[in-house]
Amino acid sequence: INNVSNYCLNNGLTINIEKTNVVVFGSNTQHSKFKWYVNGQDIAVSDQYNYLGIVFHKNSKFKLCSDSLMKKGQRTYHVLASTLFGDELNPKISCNIFKAIVEPIIMYNCEIWGIDSALLKNIDTFGPEKLQTRFCKRVLGVSRTTQNWACRAELEIGRAHV
Repeated sequence: INNVSNYCLNNGLTINIEKTNVVVFGSNTQHSKFKWYVNGQDIAVSDQYNYLGIVFHKNSKFKLCSDSLMKKGQRTYHVLASTLFGDELNPKISCNIFKAIVEPIIMYNCEIWGIDSALLKNIDTFGPEKLQTRFCKRVLGVSRTTQNWACRAELEIGRAHV
């Protein structure tokens, strides 16, 4: 922290203390005893921090991050619903819109999320996978009980990959 502070001072930059937080990763409660300072000012200690849309949590897991992105993706999906599911729109075009607008949101930075062992047992419970499956069934106008693989095959879309 001191090196960053010195760099900023030497280059005419300032650190905005109100936007600066410290996240101590791990479950060790002894870390809470420490105080963090920049230029004599207290830095807040947080359990989580949102940086460029990625939520970093002290437990070093990205569940909170993926959940947050799923909520954003679902909101976007619902806003686009009238466009995606119009009678006059070709299902292939709907798929292209979904892939271009919704998928980048729900899969943002998924390379760093990691895989949960429970997820491996049933990939269909994975958030992006569930939203993609719901989209496929709705765009095709089929029942919720229709096989997931059949809907993907009909629309020629693969699974949501992490």
